[in-house]
This record gives sequence, C-alpha cells and structure tokens, in this order.
Amino acid sequence: MQAELFAISAAVLFALGNVIMRIALNKGPSPFNSFLVFGSATVLLWSIVLLKGYALPSMAALVLFGLKGIIDPGIAASLILVAFRRLGVAITVPIISASPLVSTTLSVLFLGEKPTLFIVLGTIIIMAGVTLLVFKPGRVKIDMKCVLIAVAGTALLGLAAVITKLALNASDKPISGLAVSFTVGIFFQVLVISALGKSGELAKTWEKARMFLLAGVFIAVAFIAYNLAFSTGLVSIVFPLIGAQPLFVLLLSMLLLRKYEKVTRNIVLGTVMIVAGAALLTVF
Repeated sequence: MQAELFAISAAVLFALGNVIMRIALNKGPSPFNSFLVFGSATVLLWSIVLLKGYALPSMAALVLFGLKGIIDPGIAASLILVAFRRLGVAITVPIISASPLVSTTLSVLFLGEKPTLFIVLGTIIIMAGVTLLVFKPGRVKIDMKCVLIAVAGTALLGLAAVITKLALNASDKPISGLAVSFTVGIFFQVLVISALGKSGELAKTWEKARMFLLAGVFIAVAFIAYNLAFSTGLVSIVFPLIGAQPLFVLLLSMLLLRKYEKVTRNIVLGTVMIVAGAALLTVF
C-alpha cells in the first residue's frame, strides 16, 4: 500500500500544480512559461538534495535519469504543449490518458512485471473515465498531424515511466535522481526556447511569474512522491494511479475555478469510473 499512497499523493499534488498553472496562464499565456515551473522545481529539488546530503545515483542510473529528463519533461512536454495549443484539451487529454497502457505494456515486455486481470481492467476503466471526464461534443475538424504529435508525446510519457523504474532499480536514489532528470530537462527546454527565439515570451515580472514558480514547488513535491512510488511499487500499478489526477483536478476546479468549470454528466460519469478503476488497482 505504500507505493499506492505515494502514487495518489503525487496525483493530488500534480492536480494542485496544474490548477495553479491554469491560474497563472491568465496573466502569462505563453506555454513556454513551463520553463519557470520546471526551473523553480529544479532549484527546490537540488536544495533538498544538498540540505539532506542525499547521494547521487550510480553512473548507470545517472545515464538513465538523464535520458528520462530528455524524454520528460524535455521532448514529451514540448510535444504535448504543441498538441494543447493546436488541438485543445478536449482531444489531447484523452490521448494522454492512454499513457498507462503504454507503461503497462512496456513494463510487461521489459521489466518482467505480470499485471493481473484486475490491473488490466482497472487501467482500462481509468482510461475510459478520463476520456469521459474531458470529452466535449461538437468538435468536428481534427488536425491529424497534431493528433500524431499528441500520440508521440503520450508514448514518450509511458516510456519515461519505464526508464524511471529501470533507473531506480539500478540505484534507488529517487530524490537526487529526479533532480538530475529535471536539470537535464531544463537544459533541453533552454535549447528549444533559444532555437525557436521564444525567450521574449517568458514572464519576467514578479506579478506574472510568481504563480508559475509556486506551481513548480507543487510539481517538484509531486515528482518526489512520483519517484518514491516507482521505487517501491510496480509500474503497472503506480502509473495508472498517478494518471487518475483529473479526478482531483475536477474537485479543485470546482473550488478554485468555478467560473471556468461546469459539472456535466460526462464529468460525473468519468469521475465515478476513475474512482472505480483506482480502487481495482489499489485493493486487488
């Protein structure tokens, strides 16, 4: 149950970070402001590593953590941001909800994990619930190139989860390993922003940047719980539970973003399905 608790905590903290980022985007709409989020998260992580005196992972694990950082938040985050901007949340999030299927398949193929019938069923129910949660009818025209970009980002998220597990198996240093991943991811984001000439779009005043920085704190703590979950549990159980974060986003949105969120039948049904799927993964 320890891994499950870490995974659920990560889902709640990710939800908080996402809601804060949504509030921040009202003042700084550029998606490149994610650099501020991961930048503050990286500073916090290294502060914890230095204050606590955590040892660095082994060389083999460092390579894996670095690779994970390039994949996510590096490449995967960039692809998903493009999909969010061009497709919107209603199409992109259901695609992203398939990432547990990717991680579960890869963990079976390469990590030797054996998901039970309840794990498979729970994963499918969570995916269906997330789809219902964010689905909005009426969208007809779809840019298939952007759909493929979203699918690629989703596959990379699942791959990053498996690489995280491999890195933790090689050297169980979740906090320092995460700091390495974020550092590599930050450098990758700097390269992307510089290559695209988008540095001028970053929020530079305290008023515009503070909520992004605060979101980074929640994201950092969420990833700590995320890595602790992977260090103590199976990818096929942990990743789908973390993927249930839309449930908590819904609840927080009802409290903090009432004028932006409307509770519909799909949202209610999706929430129930996510809870049911998470219960199957946790209890059985």
